[in-house]
Amino acid sequence: MTSSVVYTIVRENLDDPLIQSQVLDPLRLVAKERRIVLLWLFRLDYLIRGGQPISALRASLAAQNIQLVVWPFISGRFPVPVWLLPLVAPQWMLAIGVTLFRYRVSILHCRSYNAALAGLYLNRVFSRIKLVFDPRSPYPEECVAAGNWPDGGRSFQFWKRKEQQICRSARAIVAISRPFATSLNEGSNDPRYVVIPNNYPSSFLLSEIVDNDIEAGQQVEGSDEEEPPTICYVGSLGHWNRVEDYLHLFDQLHTRSEELIRLLFVVPKQCRRQVEDALLKYSMPLRECVEMDSVPQTQVADRIKGCVAGLQLMSVVDDRLSVKCVEYLAAGVPVIVSENVRGAAHVVETAGVGIVLANDALDIDDVWSFVQDVEHRRDHWRDLCREFASDTFSPNAVAERLDELYDTV
Repeated sequence: MTSSVVYTIVRENLDDPLIQSQVLDPLRLVAKERRIVLLWLFRLDYLIRGGQPISALRASLAAQNIQLVVWPFISGRFPVPVWLLPLVAPQWMLAIGVTLFRYRVSILHCRSYNAALAGLYLNRVFSRIKLVFDPRSPYPEECVAAGNWPDGGRSFQFWKRKEQQICRSARAIVAISRPFATSLNEGSNDPRYVVIPNNYPSSFLLSEIVDNDIEAGQQVEGSDEEEPPTICYVGSLGHWNRVEDYLHLFDQLHTRSEELIRLLFVVPKQCRRQVEDALLKYSMPLRECVEMDSVPQTQVADRIKGCVAGLQLMSVVDDRLSVKCVEYLAAGVPVIVSENVRGAAHVVETAGVGIVLANDALDIDDVWSFVQDVEHRRDHWRDLCREFASDTFSPNAVAERLDELYDTV
């Protein structure tokens, strides 16, 4: 008999487009073959922030064979301070324990460190729990980079200890990239560590991206002029991605190129001011070659599909494979990535879907040669990226890997 699963989310909103694509799209497919109970632990303030009514969420998921269980919890701050965990973690434990008992389920899939912490404590009492740890990101390092915790401080050390304990206790540990799996298991060959990457939204389906539209970098029918090649950046800007790094690379490309080249930022509206302020340091000709746009996630593919490359440059080391890299490839756009972005760099090196830049020795001639190659062989690069994305990052591919995982824990 196919096993049932309790999939647990803490605080993240189910009506958020990212959760819709990263969690619900593959779960809808998994739920065709097995029972999925989605346990959503939400902060009470969700009820006053104007989120989608829980009744509507429950009905929508029930129509797709997913049972939604909701459980509010009280926490004044998030990330939850270490000193407040003794009050908050028991709330999570109670919710998870009651749900597992009510539905007679033993597989507990915990998305995030917070959910897995409650699962760890429960597992010490009820050893029959088959814990699947799905961290999605290195939570301690992420909180330090965001400025929430001091590096090496009490909170950081607490979560690093719990990270090790959770990994030892879990039946399986899901990593979204091979480098992330390696960092979690410290290089060992433990078979419990499996790689299941992010997937692109179901609305990103490759068949829906129309190729006969006029695309950036292609000649307009009936015209002797060609649109200039465009490179793009998609996503937010901040501690992980500094706008200065992207503009610095573009400035060098702009100087090196023998033709006009453009840079497109597809960023949230709140990030546009960061780009505008950083652009003031550059000359007017370069500033005129930079464009900004803000579109819903479901429209990103159509917005960037004509670009010759997507950028991901980071000033800090990140072992994950970001959503933006998946979006680039699903739209048929090869990637220019720095060595610091180890998850994306690993994909580029193994699948040949872009180039990797050294952190300490940027060769702008190589970057420009790559941009020109993509511009001249657009069909080759588009097909290569989309085929790889379809085989690796589609909701179907991710759902199949989840199914295999649940069958083996």
